[in-house]
Amino acid sequence: MARYFELQGGSVGLAWMWNLDGAIGPNCSNVWDDVMLFQCLFNGVAPSLDKLVDPRTKRPWVGYLVRDGIFGGNTKAAITAFQGSVTARGKYVKADGRLDPSSADGWNPTGQYTIVYLNRDYRDIQGRMLLEEDCPPRLRAKLTGKRRA
Repeated sequence: MARYFELQGGSVGLAWMWNLDGAIGPNCSNVWDDVMLFQCLFNGVAPSLDKLVDPRTKRPWVGYLVRDGIFGGNTKAAITAFQGSVTARGKYVKADGRLDPSSADGWNPTGQYTIVYLNRDYRDIQGRMLLEEDCPPRLRAKLTGKRRA
């Protein structure tokens, strides 16, 4: 289940974020609420990221991702596009269309998790973290944990 997650150590520039319980991507669990969380976060950043390129067309990403909680070709392309935009900004993430849950401190052996970058970008673009109220009711009902006031 997608959940509120307090990060340890503060070295990623976030005290808390929305995290996944399982990976989404090819050959992953692709649980509905984890996929829906990605789709909500992605739609909050996509219109503002200059270097967001659809890997299928090699052109700038256009429009929003349908928020249906289903992992399919468009969601995979959106994950890959976001990962490519992170890399284009001089950070390293593997652009493989897979989104893994973050560790307790936000770091993996090669850098930060994509979900950490996605939460931080959402905060920086929207001026605040994603709120429960920003999510569709069905996702809101499935989110675990509560964000701090």
